[in-house]
Amino acid sequence: MDSFWIAGLAAEALAVYHVSIDGVDTRVIEAGDRAAPPVVCLHGTGGHAEAFIYNLAALSRHHHVLAYDLPAHGWSGAPERSYEIDGYSRHLDAVLDAFGLPSATLVGQSLGGWIAAAYTVSHPERVISLVLVGAGGNTFDPAVMERLRAASMAAVMTPTADAVRDRVALLFSRPVAADEELVACRQAIYSRPGAVGAMGKALALQTPEIRRRNLFTRWADITQPALLVWGRDDQVVPLRSGEEIAAVMPASQLVVLDQCGHWPQYEQPEAFHEAVLPFLAEHSAGKRHGESAGQAAARPR
Repeated sequence: MDSFWIAGLAAEALAVYHVSIDGVDTRVIEAGDRAAPPVVCLHGTGGHAEAFIYNLAALSRHHHVLAYDLPAHGWSGAPERSYEIDGYSRHLDAVLDAFGLPSATLVGQSLGGWIAAAYTVSHPERVISLVLVGAGGNTFDPAVMERLRAASMAAVMTPTADAVRDRVALLFSRPVAADEELVACRQAIYSRPGAVGAMGKALALQTPEIRRRNLFTRWADITQPALLVWGRDDQVVPLRSGEEIAAVMPASQLVVLDQCGHWPQYEQPEAFHEAVLPFLAEHSAGKRHGESAGQAAARPR
């Protein structure tokens, strides 16, 4: 692959900045025409907005794209607050408010898909459609949870290239897909002051008792159009979970990408776009309204 920031710079009107949202210093990547249909991208546990770096250019051609670092993730702050699904959903609601979006299409990967699904049930009027990519919330596998926790804490406590490479390798079907630029990006994040404490908060849902009370069971209540995208070789949220979800969501379709792990949007971006862009063309249009002067000032280019 080309350098991911070279790929990102191909996006329309790309901007990267921080804004305070719901008491969290939130790092945002924004691209595309603000008058276009809005698409909000939510990454997974221990991740960051660069999870969607190879998708920004394609998505921003016809959409207003927001990808942000979740609280306690990436370059965002990690204040004392809920790091369960309700806390992430509250922050997402505030993100939509901050950007003057009455509704949006949500693209959620792993934890991001879990948040998107829960938010859709609690705020159905604010979600136009969904793209769920290896979505979490439907599985309880202590071995996978411990592997994710151990690799993440090892990488942040001793953020060598090897330790970070071991962590990001969990995301892909082939180790070579964990390119060195992604490793360097995570090294920088995991080397930040306070990174160990932030990771502990980010991993809250990998604690069995916390995860159990947050498991999502209301897939059948989501009536918005939904595209499920899964890597056939996903070792974090296995394909059978996607099949179970698709079987009960009334307006969903499942697309399976071969030779692909937990990050299909990154590992197989062209195949991902082939599935997702037609879906968005049909299902991402929603109402827009004017933003306030304060909202505009909060979003520099």
